[in-house]
Amino acid sequence: MTFSRQRIASNLSASAMGPLVTMLLQLVNVPLFLSVWGAERYGEWLLLSAVPAYLALTDMGFGSVAATDMTMRVAGGDKKGALQTFQSTWVLICLVSLCAAVFASFAIALVPIHRLLHIVTLSGNQLKALLALQTLDALISLQSGFLLSGFRCEGKYARGAFVLNLIRVAAGGAATLALLCGAPPLALACVVTGTRLLGTLLMSARLNRDVSWLRRGFAHASVASVRVLAGPAFSFMAFPAGNALSMEGFLIVIGSTLGAPSVALFAPMRTLTRSAFQVIDSIKNGIWPEVSMAYGARDWAAARRLHRYACQAAFWLSSAFVAGLLLFGPAVFQAWTRGRLQLNVPVFRLLLVAIVINSFWNTSSVVLVACNKHRGLAIRYLAGTCGALALAYPLLQRFGLPGAAAALVLCDLWMSVYVIQASNALLKENLWDFLDAMFDFRMLRGLLSSGARRGPARKPPVALCPSNIGSDSSL
Repeated sequence: MTFSRQRIASNLSASAMGPLVTMLLQLVNVPLFLSVWGAERYGEWLLLSAVPAYLALTDMGFGSVAATDMTMRVAGGDKKGALQTFQSTWVLICLVSLCAAVFASFAIALVPIHRLLHIVTLSGNQLKALLALQTLDALISLQSGFLLSGFRCEGKYARGAFVLNLIRVAAGGAATLALLCGAPPLALACVVTGTRLLGTLLMSARLNRDVSWLRRGFAHASVASVRVLAGPAFSFMAFPAGNALSMEGFLIVIGSTLGAPSVALFAPMRTLTRSAFQVIDSIKNGIWPEVSMAYGARDWAAARRLHRYACQAAFWLSSAFVAGLLLFGPAVFQAWTRGRLQLNVPVFRLLLVAIVINSFWNTSSVVLVACNKHRGLAIRYLAGTCGALALAYPLLQRFGLPGAAAALVLCDLWMSVYVIQASNALLKENLWDFLDAMFDFRMLRGLLSSGARRGPARKPPVALCPSNIGSDSSL
């Protein structure tokens, strides 16, 4: 199997575009919303947008798992199986979306949301119409996100991700124009939803042109395919659950133990240190489809090189980022908070240690998720975050805020021990050779200087049957 410098660079660029778009929209829209609507109406908009946004999780992990399965099948020469996976997952997502829409309709009609959320700037009918539009917008986003799997399986992840981010930019730009024209919340929701719907239709047309053999429909849908994907998909849901526990859960434990002022200090310190994850996630997401293709073709040499490149880049980039924050972090924090908060240096340093460890194992985990072998990872991640929360409580009582940061470091150490071993075992890689390669800079120089890297002679394509997809037995 061959993986090219150009394709990897395109994947990384497309992955990096997502966080940049998010940052751009926040920088432009937040002050604009506040100046046009005021804090109260903008706060209500955010509050009402948060609930429908969770509908984007109703694919229950099937979207990500299906994309990986399809990529491996195509790399193994099994396009028929990839089409079956695509249509089966699409039908499932459509059915779940229909159920979610029906449930949301009843909730909007029957639940006294107006009174429960203390909405004062919208009438009851306006509130219901706004929630209905935001629900539709979330379900459309679910469809556009799934379309990305079609681009990914054909080695065109960068193109699909670029189109997906263009939709986000268009929706954000439409919202900006509507605000400048003085649009109220309901009109703004119409503009954003309409823009996203149009963008999704154009993305679908582009997918039909670029990957002509991959069509939505029912002819190849199969309950058996859904059953094969069910285990990895439900396991995948442990990641957002663990993230929620790690982020919001720690704030709740800190607040209940030390009070709100400690939460107000800990949250921005963690936000500042976690900004490195934008870069690290770009590396992970950019290399993901390449690892899936290498694994599907059973090209272990290519998969091992990709794993080494990604981990080495993540480790040294996160280390450089941490070094910069050690030098300039206090000044940045002081300017960012306008001197209203005093940086807790021991906590800040522990959070920086956690960043380096987390960046390393999180990037290495791409091997497991890119091969749908992440069940053990998901279980340990959820168990690790729960254990860290349980440990944080006595550590907070004894050591204060540094105790919470120490609990995060211990959780990341726990994950590192498992992930590094499991990823290398799956790739048939010697652990010590892998760790030694982290300091071999000839690897990255070779990647940058050569247009392509070729592994050993490619073996005949291997069709991935249901028995060897989604199983953790190899771990």
